[in-house]
Amino acid sequence: QLASGGALVAVVGGDGAGKSTAVDALSRWFSSENIDSHAVHMGKPRWSPVTAIVKSLLRLVAAAKRSPSSTSSAKALRSSIAAADEGRMTLRNRARLAWEVLTARDRYRTYRSARRLATNGAVVLCDRYPLPQVSLMDGAVTARMKDPSRWGGWARSLATLEQRYYDRIASPDVLIVLRLDPDAAVERKRGVEPESSVRPRSEEIWRMDWRGSQAIVVDAAAPKDRVLSEIRSVIWSRL
Repeated sequence: QLASGGALVAVVGGDGAGKSTAVDALSRWFSSENIDSHAVHMGKPRWSPVTAIVKSLLRLVAAAKRSPSSTSSAKALRSSIAAADEGRMTLRNRARLAWEVLTARDRYRTYRSARRLATNGAVVLCDRYPLPQVSLMDGAVTARMKDPSRWGGWARSLATLEQRYYDRIASPDVLIVLRLDPDAAVERKRGVEPESSVRPRSEEIWRMDWRGSQAIVVDAAAPKDRVLSEIRSVIWSRL
C-alpha cells in the first residue's frame, strides 16, 4: 500500500475506446510492482442481494409480457421519456425506473467500497464512472425528465432516489478520458454493438470540452502501447 495514500482512478470513454483493455493492463502493471490495486466496473456493478431479487422478478415479468419490439431497459426508458412527459407513463416504464434506481444504488455501493479501499492506501481502477456532464453512459436516466411530477408520485419518488444516489458519488482522484473519433468507434464495434448505440455515446465524449476540468484526455486512436504508457505516466505522477 502507498504510504502517501491510495487513489480512485476512473477510466471513461465511449464504446470501443479501450476502457476495459486499459484497466486490465493497469491492473497487471500494479500487480507486477507489488502495489495493492483493485479493479471495479462502475458501469456494470455487482448486484446486491436486494438487486438480485428485484431484478430477477422484473426479468420474469418482462419475459412473460415481452413484445417483439422490446428493447433494453435504459435505452428504452430514455426513448420513452418524451412520451412519459406527455402523460403516457406505462407500467413497463415504471418497472424500468425501478431497475435504474437499483443500478444507481449498486453503483453507489461500488463507489463507497472503492473509496474506502483508496483511503486505506490502495489504487482502485474504475472501468467507467458516472459523471454529471455525461448523460448517455452511466448517469441518471431520470435526469432527462422535464417534469417528474407529471409522471405521478411513484415515478417522481424513484427519480428523486436515483438522482440522490448519483449525487453521493464524488469525483475520482484521477480521471482519464479516452477520446476516440465516433467513426473509429463504430468500426471497432462493428458486428458487436449496433451503431445506433455506439455512435451517440462516442459523439458525446468526442464533442465535450474537457478544458478546465480535472480530466486527462488521451487520444484513444493512438497505438495501444502508447496509450497505456501515457496513462501509466499520468497515474504515477499523481500518486
